[in-house]
Amino acid sequence: MSNTELFLSNQNLKERFQSVADEILKNTGYNISRHRSLETKFNSMAQIILNKTNTEERSLVVLNTKLHENSVTYFQKVITKNKTSKQNLELKDEAPIHTNEYNQTNLGSQINQLIEERGKFGTPGATENYIPRPVNPSEEYLSLNQKSKELEEMYESQANTISNQQSNDPDQYNVDKFTISNDVFNSLNFNDEKDLPLYQNISTLQQQDSSNPMEMMNQVEQSRQQNITNYNLIDDKQKDIARNIVKQGERDIVLERNNTDAVTKIDQTLMDPKLLHQNNQEWQKRLLDHIDNRMVNNNVVSNLDKKLDDLLQSKLINLQKDAQPNYQDRISYISVNSVDRKWENDTTNNSRYNFQVKFNASGDFSGAGINNSFKNVLSVELVSAILPVDAHIENFDTRIYLNIMKYPYLLLGIEELTGVFSGTNINNDKAFATLVFDKFHNSEILSSDMISGNVSVSAGKTSFVNEFKRGYVRYNPAYFEKKRYYNAPLASLNKLSINLTDPRGNRFNTLSDTNTINEIVYSDTLTNIASTLELTAANGFPNTSGGTHKMIKITSTNHFSNRMFRIGDRILIKNYTTTGTGTNNSKFINFVNRPQGHIIINLEQERFGLSTENKGQISVLYISPPGSLDSNKELLDAATYYDSNVDTGNYVADSASFINMDLQTHFLFRIVTREVDVSKVTRPINV
Repeated sequence: MSNTELFLSNQNLKERFQSVADEILKNTGYNISRHRSLETKFNSMAQIILNKTNTEERSLVVLNTKLHENSVTYFQKVITKNKTSKQNLELKDEAPIHTNEYNQTNLGSQINQLIEERGKFGTPGATENYIPRPVNPSEEYLSLNQKSKELEEMYESQANTISNQQSNDPDQYNVDKFTISNDVFNSLNFNDEKDLPLYQNISTLQQQDSSNPMEMMNQVEQSRQQNITNYNLIDDKQKDIARNIVKQGERDIVLERNNTDAVTKIDQTLMDPKLLHQNNQEWQKRLLDHIDNRMVNNNVVSNLDKKLDDLLQSKLINLQKDAQPNYQDRISYISVNSVDRKWENDTTNNSRYNFQVKFNASGDFSGAGINNSFKNVLSVELVSAILPVDAHIENFDTRIYLNIMKYPYLLLGIEELTGVFSGTNINNDKAFATLVFDKFHNSEILSSDMISGNVSVSAGKTSFVNEFKRGYVRYNPAYFEKKRYYNAPLASLNKLSINLTDPRGNRFNTLSDTNTINEIVYSDTLTNIASTLELTAANGFPNTSGGTHKMIKITSTNHFSNRMFRIGDRILIKNYTTTGTGTNNSKFINFVNRPQGHIIINLEQERFGLSTENKGQISVLYISPPGSLDSNKELLDAATYYDSNVDTGNYVADSASFINMDLQTHFLFRIVTREVDVSKVTRPINV
């Protein structure tokens, strides 16, 4: 976009006009931005400035500077002139004279004044103060009085003829000044010392809103040229009158007086508007000096009495205080479960101890999200944390099992809520809460006699005591830590980045709680695979032959520790699918992906010894097959069990994944927000 287009754009003109209006308001106390007609005038001035500026000088800065300087000068001059003219009219207590009537009356009064002054020629010494003494013979000079009277009668007759012609056609010789008419000035109400709306010129504003500024400017220029032409006609007729008088044998006294009396020459008192524009620097300085000298009370538009001013100020302060709404604190509790994070096919290295929760998440968000949004947050605090019975596993010697409860306390860090703690190391400085042990609750997977009779005995079976126990540990904040926003509420809370570590900032278990699936198939009959299982073969469904039933065998892509995925844990499978023509394919897919997950009922047998045994690092786990009981007969409903017509071989490896739901962390937060109390303005309909 060129500089010309930028200069004439609506945005640039509005900004420039507002800047001019601000300066006018500062200097004179008048707000011209309320008057649409002046803004239209301002846009016309912008076009004039552009036309009168050389092409090589048409930069945006130069054009805006010229427009600003000239428009400020023009509007200040208009305001001062209008105010002065209105004050003179009030003193005279006379109605304003229309422009056409003023031209005719002024011309007649000047002719009468001219005749009156010419009558003074008969008085001795009068011509010495008026014009130089004419060089005439003495006899002509003695009869000058008589000849002057005859000349005056002829001149008066010609003047009456012009006056009659003007009265018959008043619009022919009307010369309007290149300025805003008195009607427009009167409608602007500049003398009110207030910024009032223009109620007097609504029709004009509505008409100008739909008008093209360039067309209006062209009409003004055409009217101005017509007025100049009409004025030239008047001047030519006056010269014709003078020539007629000379032809009748009289002296060319009129021409002599026109050369010596500049006051009676009307065309010498008019100035070309272009010349006015070129010489406006001096007039602008004079006008600014005049305004500065008359400025009072430090540009204050209205000067109130001090007591009244103090009273109004006090009322305004009280009104603002009374208008302030009442607030109430709203308490919200949110529960966060790490299993809801995006764990399937995740590449961000999130874990159950390090993940993110988003508030007011979008509909397509697949991670841990909460639909509510929290604004004007006063405080955030952790109520409690429920953690799994987890521990550090030493890979070289899996017999060493360091439980989570071995640590004196745990550190919970939240990136968005800092500045709660100060400690001797960086881990304490970043902590949001210090968690200490509160309670431990668990359950037995197998009874003690079942363990001794059904578990495959090996040298490593007593390496950790909680193999057949499952439970959780409850932790509480040590000092009831709370993130408070004292000076001002937090505008909004968008997310929580949770990070749980030991006192030194280390995660006490780095093994993953997720894995991808390499294969899902039906196992062989229980009697055939009993020797490869951690537990003895299951008895199957009640009142059925267990030897004929099968389990579902899941082989993972990566090996996992049987300390992480243990018998009795619940796993959740996602994104499993298979293709083919099997009639039970769809039922099997829905069964595997069911939202309640599956219980691990058996594992690959652990082999523990000094040789190259797996030592608990396995890749096979088993879950129950589909099937439900007939409650009337307390045996398997044959319609619900199937182990055939499923195309498990068409599964694409690694496309599905699973997670251990019993190794997840749980956090309960309390968030206090500030909301407007509307109980005073709303009433229940049942009151």
